[in-house]
Amino acid sequence: MIQTFKKMGRHGPALLLFALLSLTMTYPLLLHLGDHVPADLGDPLYNIWVLAWNVHKLSTGLGGLWDANIFYPHHGTLLYADSLLGLSLLASPLLALGIPLVPAYNILFLMSFFLAALGMYSLVAHLTKSKAAAVLAGLVFAFFPYRFAHISHLELLYMAWMPLCFLFLHKFFERPSYRRLFIAGFFFVLQAASCAYYGVYLALFAGLFVLFFAWRTGLLVKGSFWWKAGLLAICILIALFPIFYPYIKVHKQMLFVRSLGAVEYYSARLRDYLAVPPWNAVWGRLMGSPGAQEWQLYPGMIPVFLAAALFMLRSKTKKTDADEMPKQPGLFTTYSLQFYVLTALLAFLLSFGPVIPIFNKIVLPGPYGLLYNWVPGFKGLRVPSRLSVMMMLALAVLSGLAAARWMKRMRSWWGKAAVPLVLGGLLLTDFLSAPIPLAQLESPGRIPAVYSVVRDLPKGASLIELPIPQRGQAKSREALYMYFSAYHWKRLVNGYSGYIPPGYTIIGEAMQNFPSAPTFKLLRNLEVNYILVHTEWFMSNEGKKIKAGLDDFPGEVKLLTASEGNYLYQLVSRPKQEKEETGLAEVGDKRKWTASSNCANEQVRLAFDGNPESGWSTERPQSEGDYYWLDLGETLRLQKIELSLNKKPLDYPRGYRLEGSEDGREWKILSENPFCFPELTAGMIEDFSKYRMEIVFEPCRVRFLRLTSTLSHKSRAWSIQEIVCRGEKTRS
Repeated sequence: MIQTFKKMGRHGPALLLFALLSLTMTYPLLLHLGDHVPADLGDPLYNIWVLAWNVHKLSTGLGGLWDANIFYPHHGTLLYADSLLGLSLLASPLLALGIPLVPAYNILFLMSFFLAALGMYSLVAHLTKSKAAAVLAGLVFAFFPYRFAHISHLELLYMAWMPLCFLFLHKFFERPSYRRLFIAGFFFVLQAASCAYYGVYLALFAGLFVLFFAWRTGLLVKGSFWWKAGLLAICILIALFPIFYPYIKVHKQMLFVRSLGAVEYYSARLRDYLAVPPWNAVWGRLMGSPGAQEWQLYPGMIPVFLAAALFMLRSKTKKTDADEMPKQPGLFTTYSLQFYVLTALLAFLLSFGPVIPIFNKIVLPGPYGLLYNWVPGFKGLRVPSRLSVMMMLALAVLSGLAAARWMKRMRSWWGKAAVPLVLGGLLLTDFLSAPIPLAQLESPGRIPAVYSVVRDLPKGASLIELPIPQRGQAKSREALYMYFSAYHWKRLVNGYSGYIPPGYTIIGEAMQNFPSAPTFKLLRNLEVNYILVHTEWFMSNEGKKIKAGLDDFPGEVKLLTASEGNYLYQLVSRPKQEKEETGLAEVGDKRKWTASSNCANEQVRLAFDGNPESGWSTERPQSEGDYYWLDLGETLRLQKIELSLNKKPLDYPRGYRLEGSEDGREWKILSENPFCFPELTAGMIEDFSKYRMEIVFEPCRVRFLRLTSTLSHKSRAWSIQEIVCRGEKTRS
């Protein structure tokens, strides 16, 4: 114990410096710990909710951990994004001490800078035996501009465990032992449980580290090494399996995958390495771009300068790496230099994504495409530009190595002191991004009174909060509903996450026409009991329209409470109706059918080929006037048609007009709906094979059907995977 305190004392000045700079570089957050969050009220409130849910489950038992209270009636909703279990372990003692959610979150935010500096300091201090060089490396890794670009993403700020993982890998190759290897594995698991992105990146580069050093040290051909490495891999898989297997399972079921187009969009470009957050004190006005945090990758002048200078500095002492490294642990070796140079170059290259462009021209395919297609985990990652983190980790190490060499060449004490002081001052000036932007909670220091009523609702209550923002209307503001749900934990239809389930997208679009008979039916089918309407928060005008509209439906809802512009209603229950009309059966011989369309006319037969996996699509965003014309080959008495969506659950017509004809010349309107959506129920919302449009009309004799889109959509196509006609079996 005494030895431990002595070690801490030796490193005390560095730790104190990191703590003070963590508070200074994030100014003025320290002055607003209880009523503000960094950046905005989107992702920070989402992360607060995640931490609160995890700690809530830790205190009440882990049953139902993945089935978080958002996106009801979906399941496994905590897994729609990072579960942050590693960060929840840090949050637990803070919340156990009675610290409220917002201050606890802000403390974790500040800790992320301190821990990043500490992690890198520990690694470089071990490699160089120079505290000053280690401090400089810690400053690089803790405060480079990417971190300030992502102040709204707590999980992306927690990268401290990566240098600690590399530290113990270094120690293992210096003096192999199970203890060192499994401590490295511990930090790997902690990193993966804190941020899935960095877990995948660390798996790649730690794997390369192990192979590289095993090759350079001759361990690659020793069976004992492979036994230890294999045992570690098995232990890591066992530790992470309970987290990532449910994650993979849910994402497969919900069709969550990052398209190659999205991956290319979020890839880096050369100019991005000159971009900084707009609030950077030195470069913000010149190189800052609001709302583009994924492309603000400026590495800083000092790290690049030091990495380049490293090759100009020559150590006076000559060592043979293969002989010296095992005997003198912690000494800088050519092996370390080679690995971190390769890491910096490879991470830089991978950050450009599937293709490597120069001046907006595609030059050649990038190696990232191989990772996307062949390495597990990469198809779930949308933003290759975040690989710049691994580049900065390597640059931080190289900066420390260069500073240590430089100081060793200095003969005077003041020269040795000047190197880290001058470089550190220039570095912090280059990186300074204070004051950081803060967002004030809309109800600082208290919870709106309506949520006290919600908390006292029956245990199985389910709630939808309105209005719901749509595409382009700050969807992240729904995180505010989630944040307040941490004070009642009732089932909530609303949600915001890394992925949005198709069912909730449909619900959100449907609620734009609320209140109406179809939307009341939808809520009952989803087993929603309560409706909370806000008229004083964001989208207040829409909230007031909803409130006024509900006054026209006294038989549908009952007002329970009203306060501060918040209105809580109970949805009046109705007896369930029979879904299937009696006497209807599938009719028509699809071998006789022919069809045509103004879009993708060559594919029209795929809509009735008997295979729900194939279908017809406009292959572009649907537009008013798009049509699908069908000849049944015979006159049939019809009453309903079903249009299957299957694995394209969002490609339904937003409005339609269905016409029928017996001779193809005289047409009559069978059904018309200017605002429609698929029928959803709580039991089938996650089963996309049951997603369909059902158009019911008065029984009539038709041979020809013409379905026309009456609304446009900016991004969604109109698709038909399979058509089913229902009516009487007898022909006319």
